[in-house]
Amino acid sequence: MKIKTATLLLIATFSLFGGLIVALISYNLSNSYKIESTWFSFQNSQWHKGRALSALYSEIGYGGMIHNFKNYLLRRNSVHADATKSSIGGARAAITLYRALGLSKEEQDALEKIELNLAAYESALARISALIKNNKSAKEIDQLVKVDDRSAVNGLSTLVAHNITHRHHSITKQRRCDMIRVIRRAMGFGGMIHHFKNTILRGDRNAVLQAKQDLKVAQQAAQTYLSFDLSPAELNAITKMQNVFSVYESKIDELENIDIKKVTPESIDHLVQVVDAPALEGLATLDKEIVLRSQQAEEKLSQTLGVIIGSGKITLALSVLTFILFVMGAYWLIRLQIIKPISHLTHTMTRVANNEGGVKIFGADQNNEMGEMARAVEVFQENSLSLATVKDELSAANSDLESKVLRRTEALKNSEECLRSILETAVDAIIIIDGAGNIVSFNRAAENMFGYSQEEAIGKELGMLMPVSFRQRHDAYIRKYQVTGEAKAIGETREMEACRKNGEVFPIQISISELVSTEGVLFTGIVRDITELKAYQEKLKISKEAADRANNAKSDFVAGMNHELRTPMNAIMGFSQLLESNPDEPLSEAQKEDVAEIKTAGRHLLDIINQILELNKIEAGKMPIALAQTAPAKLVQESLVLVIQHAVESDIELIDNVEYETLPDLSMDAIRFKQVLINLLSNAIKYNKPGGSVILDATVEPDKVHFSVTDTGKGISQSRQSQIFVPFERLGHERGDIEGTGIGLSITKNIVELMGSKIGFESEEGEGSCFSFELPIYKAEK
Repeated sequence: MKIKTATLLLIATFSLFGGLIVALISYNLSNSYKIESTWFSFQNSQWHKGRALSALYSEIGYGGMIHNFKNYLLRRNSVHADATKSSIGGARAAITLYRALGLSKEEQDALEKIELNLAAYESALARISALIKNNKSAKEIDQLVKVDDRSAVNGLSTLVAHNITHRHHSITKQRRCDMIRVIRRAMGFGGMIHHFKNTILRGDRNAVLQAKQDLKVAQQAAQTYLSFDLSPAELNAITKMQNVFSVYESKIDELENIDIKKVTPESIDHLVQVVDAPALEGLATLDKEIVLRSQQAEEKLSQTLGVIIGSGKITLALSVLTFILFVMGAYWLIRLQIIKPISHLTHTMTRVANNEGGVKIFGADQNNEMGEMARAVEVFQENSLSLATVKDELSAANSDLESKVLRRTEALKNSEECLRSILETAVDAIIIIDGAGNIVSFNRAAENMFGYSQEEAIGKELGMLMPVSFRQRHDAYIRKYQVTGEAKAIGETREMEACRKNGEVFPIQISISELVSTEGVLFTGIVRDITELKAYQEKLKISKEAADRANNAKSDFVAGMNHELRTPMNAIMGFSQLLESNPDEPLSEAQKEDVAEIKTAGRHLLDIINQILELNKIEAGKMPIALAQTAPAKLVQESLVLVIQHAVESDIELIDNVEYETLPDLSMDAIRFKQVLINLLSNAIKYNKPGGSVILDATVEPDKVHFSVTDTGKGISQSRQSQIFVPFERLGHERGDIEGTGIGLSITKNIVELMGSKIGFESEEGEGSCFSFELPIYKAEK
């Protein structure tokens, strides 16, 4: 009976302790499930590659490199250049972090493409600074520094696809980080902001359509994000982003209605400029919320593990009591099958937790619970070693990033000191004011110009530097800017009056630019005292009026001379013809030669009078030019006919190389074209040598025809070539036997220029000369 009672008591005791152990085991199992669930959630939120990819999108996309790069090109503000450089550095740090997590071949190729693209933008950024100094427009700069982004965009798409493919199989719903990544892709590099800025710069209508599609994707992703369980901060962030997206939607509609080809990119950018700060703040807030949720998950995991440790202690205590009760019957089972394996695993886990390498785990080959625990410890050991390696790599990358930040900070400090030195040593006065019209910077040149010291000027209103009559208008302008944010004088150079400290009013020239800084909007004015310039302009005006009076007097004189000389010359020519053709009193041979000389001299003198009158018309701006669609072939042939007799008499070979059937219609004045061609051909014959040649060529180019007249004459010395188009300059032929006035080439040059072209020449002394000009091919207006 006692044995039975003892047995029953023992069974009851075993049942009681067994029930307690089962309850504790069930409780631990329940907490183990919580650990598993919490761990997967934590692992998901701390997915390192996803975070690195998001950082990369943030640095090169919306609000990052590509955004600031385009803004710097359009707005020429060094703040955008500095931000672009900083974003490129951040992008490279994100790439380093991504590499530290292990790469596939596709990921490696994608990162290399992105790095090449970053280097291309870094080089383009340096070129932009030089081009801005050369006053190139935004459109010209864009054409010169354009970067092909397709390989980098494809690389980013490869990384996104790879991350989606390798996502944990239990993650079935869209996550917050997925939606943020979609928004950054749609808004950033290769997305909406990229196409939006390219539309402004290049007038690409396809780009504005793509920008609209990308914006729609971002709006849908933001709407999807609203379906999650959101905190007030996340809800406020999404609202800010949607507001900015709505502004972009309206600005894209405005872009579609602007005639981009008739407006400069700078003007378009000013019209459709959007403040992106709220959207960027919203994205930053969402990133912070995700990190906060990850920290909460980590805290939950720690709490759950604490519960397990507490229950483990209770289990250990009950196990000790159980060992006492079963010491005689179950010593070998407890000692060999439970305590020893658990002790070994505990010691092993402690060593693994201390990051000891080469720890051997026993019992992993057993097909029981202890074997499963041993195999779980093996997996934990592998994950721990991998995590330690990643942490070391991340630590190294972080140290490298910190050193880069320190170097960048030092560079910015040196740049600030250099800028301050430039500001103080500038020749022109440089004054910076804030949005309220108060002076915040006043350089040394400004002190010298206005008579105020920096202490007297800084903090005061800009109106103190203006005459009383202008201050009210300036104050009204400042009030209007504070209400509307509209600053009309930005980017313009104006002349106005200023007032020195002693009350003296003097003229100035001022150029105003806008600077958006962390302290708000600032306006920089570069001021130049133009008192001497105004005095010089007044003198120049007086001199011009005197010259105009002298020129009018000359024109009156030439007109009078035309009447006074032409009347007696016509009489001389008429009587010469009567003497030559009088049948009643025929002339002797000697007399005929004399009369012929009189007629030749008369014609030459009339020609001189006509050329002087024509030159006077050109100088007075009264030369009539009628540009029209004209076929040149017949005019060229007529010109050759008029000079061929002169060529034969001078023993000059006239070579016609013109292919008339290929000559298109030109935009020109037919009469003046013949005048130019005849003058050049006549000069080539006149100043040639017996037995020489004159070659006429006409070369058809895509939008013009190039005419040239080449001779084999004496040529023009280098020392006299600068005087070739000077009126009445005969280049040493004044005392020779070749007739001329030195006016013909000057008239020819002016006629060619009036027809919208230029005359050129090449000459080598002793070899000959070549005169050429071009005329545009006629194009019918559409």
